[in-house]
Amino acid sequence: MNAYIFKHSQHFNLILIISFEKPYIYIYIYIYIYIYIYIYIYIYMEHFWENLLSSWFHRHLMQSVWTYIRLLFVFPFFVLDSVRLYRSSFK
Repeated sequence: MNAYIFKHSQHFNLILIISFEKPYIYIYIYIYIYIYIYIYIYIYMEHFWENLLSSWFHRHLMQSVWTYIRLLFVFPFFVLDSVRLYRSSFK
């Protein structure tokens, strides 16, 4: 068993444990958790801005577009990180 500690910010550490027998199971769980967390955060923020700026439709529209752009840019980094961990688990 290997334990990997990722420091994403000053107050948040993620510990990911990968087994040498079936590491891909942990990779799938890792990717799924991050998809869920990011979608939840950005949907919550989108509703927050929607309520705050309800009289400005164009601002709500731009906030929605920016939300999906952030998801598209952030998600591949976690996928690549997972693939890197998957490959390093066999070394």
